[in-house]
This record gives sequence, C-alpha cells and structure tokens, in this order.
Amino acid sequence: MSHTAALKAVEIRDAEILLQVAKEMKLEYVGHKEYTMYDGQKKVGHGFKLPGWSRELVINTEAGEASYDNYNGHWGNQLELDKLCQAYAAESNRRQAAMQGYAVQEEFLENGDLVQTFETMFAG
Repeated sequence: MSHTAALKAVEIRDAEILLQVAKEMKLEYVGHKEYTMYDGQKKVGHGFKLPGWSRELVINTEAGEASYDNYNGHWGNQLELDKLCQAYAAESNRRQAAMQGYAVQEEFLENGDLVQTFETMFAG
C-alpha cells in the first residue's frame, strides 16, 4: 500500500541552499505551489522531479520537511533523495563553518557518504 513519508533526518529550512543544491545536481524544479500526494494529502512547498521518480518530491522549507511517495522504492529510488539531503546538509555546514571562521575539509567514502572535518582558521 502506498503512503506519504515525511523526512525529518535533515531539516531542509533554507530555500536558497535547497535551490542552489538542486540546480547543481541538475534536478528539475517544478515550482513552489500546492501538490496533491498520491494518498490525496495536500502539501505546499518546492517541488522537484528526482531521477527515476514517477512522483514529485515536495519540500516545505518552513516546516523543514520533505514529503514524497516512492511506493517503497517502486516509484523512485530512495538513494536519489538521500543524495539531495546529503548535498543540502553539506552546503549548509559549509556556510555555517565559514560564518564561524572554520575551514572545511571533505572526503567522500567508498559507500558515497561524505565526511566533513572542520578546523579553525584563526591561530589561538
């Protein structure tokens, strides 16, 4: 049975970062509006078409929540959403680190995970 899932692992609250990351990932942006999910729920937010997904991903930056229906992977690979969340979190971390005077080093692991290391740029 299909259902709508709400992702809270990464709170996507900054629309500027979201749109930048989506553009860098070459995701199709379908606008900020109200979407009807498969189960009939209405969701307002930024809509994206992820590669291989048959239904839109809707991200409400006010709530920090992603709504989608990928029918347990049959309508879209969860990995595509995971990539977007990782890219968003990484960019958000980079910006926060820069504002606080930290340099960021990044390393991608073989499994695709990103490890970010933060070092102060100021001598103490």
